[in-house]
Amino acid sequence: MAVSSRTYNLSGPPYMAIKEYDENERRSSSEESFRESGFEQQYSTVHRPATLWRSITHSLLLACAMFVAAYLGTRSAVVLSKPKSLGQENLISQPGEITTLSKGTRIPFLEDVPSRPSNFTAHEVLGLPATIESNKAWDALIGPSKGYIEIAHPERYGLPPGVKHPSDPNKGIYGLAMTHELHCLIRIRTAFYDLVEGRLTPEDFHSPPRREVTKLLALDYGAFHLNHCFDYLQDGIRCAAHLDVQYPVMHSGAGILTGERMCKDWNFVVGILENHSFDASNMTL
Repeated sequence: MAVSSRTYNLSGPPYMAIKEYDENERRSSSEESFRESGFEQQYSTVHRPATLWRSITHSLLLACAMFVAAYLGTRSAVVLSKPKSLGQENLISQPGEITTLSKGTRIPFLEDVPSRPSNFTAHEVLGLPATIESNKAWDALIGPSKGYIEIAHPERYGLPPGVKHPSDPNKGIYGLAMTHELHCLIRIRTAFYDLVEGRLTPEDFHSPPRREVTKLLALDYGAFHLNHCFDYLQDGIRCAAHLDVQYPVMHSGAGILTGERMCKDWNFVVGILENHSFDASNMTL
């Protein structure tokens, strides 16, 4: 006898609970009578062949599904185990296939960049005020290509269209976050020293960014651009979120935070920029 586990509303009429209990009691009695009769046994005997065929069909479908899953898993492991080289242009194992990545964008020659420990060391030129020598050193960080690179068949990596390549329709022109950040830092540094040394006035600095003048605003060092650069740099710092522990070291009577950090191998990064660079000397970044 099965008793309903339903919770009744005790605030309602009492006879409603009694009525529902009585209906459940009668239903349970009918089911027991049905099982006690020979009809249920006879019914299952008549339909046993159909049940047997359904079991066989389900077993075959399950076996096929397991075989397909095992095959796909083995093939994925083989593809992922293939080594990637620096100059690899094609992530696709079969010609004509297109891979679209749902999270982020991964390009073969930008992957597996080695890292090494490094402590901050004051650079003898980059740490100088604005001079011809120090300005050249800062500009050299992104090179004459301004950090632009060429990517062949960008659609294979799920990339949206880049800047149209002037001579190769199969290539697109793209920038890198690192060189964009360096570009912004160079712009901020230049504007700072131009303001401090009187080459740029506050009025010109706050003028519309596309104002036609013969001063440095011809290169667009206006407030609009630099406000974007400040925002872009803070976003990049938080995105990388380097959590290397820093500690103070006294230098010339002042405490300077320093400490070992894990850094991308800069020579390796420069090699990537050189091997895949696009001459953007005539482009405005």
